[in-house]
Amino acid sequence: MKLKTFVSVTSAMSLVASLACVATPVRAGQDGDNGDRGIGESRGHDQDQDQDRDHDGGGHHGRKPRVVMISLDGAKPDFIQKFIEEGVLPRDGGLARLSRRGAVALQNVTASPSLTAVSHIAIATGSTAVHNDIPSNTFQPIVGPISSSISGFAAPIGGYSESPLGPSAHPTAQPLWVQLRQQGKKVVTATWPGGDGADIAINKTVVQPAQPTRVTDFTVPFGAFGGIGAQGFSLSRSDFTADPGIVAALQAAGHFSFSPVLVTSAPIETFSCSAAATATCTSASTLDVKYSIRVAAIDTTNDRKVNYDTLVFFDENRGITAGPFHAPSTGPAYVKFGGENAPFFFEGSGAKVGAAYFVSALSPDLSTVRFARYGANYIPRNTPVLADVDDINDNIGFWRPQADFRIPERLSPGFTNFPDVEIETMYEDMVKTFVRYQANSASARSRPIRTPTSSWSISSSPTAPSTSSC
Repeated sequence: MKLKTFVSVTSAMSLVASLACVATPVRAGQDGDNGDRGIGESRGHDQDQDQDRDHDGGGHHGRKPRVVMISLDGAKPDFIQKFIEEGVLPRDGGLARLSRRGAVALQNVTASPSLTAVSHIAIATGSTAVHNDIPSNTFQPIVGPISSSISGFAAPIGGYSESPLGPSAHPTAQPLWVQLRQQGKKVVTATWPGGDGADIAINKTVVQPAQPTRVTDFTVPFGAFGGIGAQGFSLSRSDFTADPGIVAALQAAGHFSFSPVLVTSAPIETFSCSAAATATCTSASTLDVKYSIRVAAIDTTNDRKVNYDTLVFFDENRGITAGPFHAPSTGPAYVKFGGENAPFFFEGSGAKVGAAYFVSALSPDLSTVRFARYGANYIPRNTPVLADVDDINDNIGFWRPQADFRIPERLSPGFTNFPDVEIETMYEDMVKTFVRYQANSASARSRPIRTPTSSWSISSSPTAPSTSSC
């Protein structure tokens, strides 16, 4: 099932109480003391939209029921409500509408320990770790070597057979989507632990095949590390020089500068990727697809002053081309100071790997230049869901960089001299653009599922700290 066939199910979202929680829900349409919870100014607009859907045959009387369950990892309900009331979250935005028209869990008792993998598997199965065998984000499998560990996001749900090592004939838990699909319902999972289409192995022995436990009608696996971590860069005017060839290439691509174009005389970094579909990248030059990244500085402000405001990141092996570029390809990354990061696809990488560049400081005369290349990521190309993965890559783009704690903790190289305010701005930028990418993956270029039975979809927004899914 292609992206276009499933994703706008989110346009009719209902936020349901977590199966893993003890909750006091407030249901849609309750107009009691807190019916609209301070966001009533957009209520008429919502009602108009609902009336339009009813008129078009898509309302409650003309459509089959659909359920969308969303997990906001670590987000307490009172935080969300406070942010909506204060306008930090839009009062006519998605979460406000969900809190008004869906079912919201206001009081929760989460799974223990309150970790991401534990809580999400509990939500999906309606069971605790005692039964579903996912006790932590990382843990030691009892049949594995003492030096090994397994991720709770890639561990067998409901146990496995220890002797002989292999799948369990009687799993003690299974995700709700297995039974729903057996009943003929369509199910979509977007970046939900357990819904990854992966064959799970311990000691190189498959202990849980992807089918039927870890596959739904459309599955978007959560992104993975592409082999190259984040890097900070600090340059100055002395790092740049004139390069007529780059000037001509930029002009041919439709990008002009009101000050002389200046380009780094040498690559700021080199790395390599594999063209093999299941392999990623490395900061070394040992793989078959090579990259040498240079930076051009341009001035897009026609103010008759030397005022460089944009950096262009490009691979000198491929040069600057005009496009158009079709996802996942991006061409060069054009990043304006004060703006958001720009994605940069590693063209030719078999696993569809990419990163993004963000400019945190840019003096008009290039005396101070600081920027970051966020860590590289990709969507795991698990064979049972490969068509779904390609659908996301080709329509939305490669997996965008997500919030990386290694940058604010300065564990990644190159960030030692970055001021705190730049690091904080960078982190906010990562969160904002990654959430948008997740939303686009769940709602863009789509139409509702058409099926004779009801549909059920769950999606996760694991950008917050891994504390509690409830």
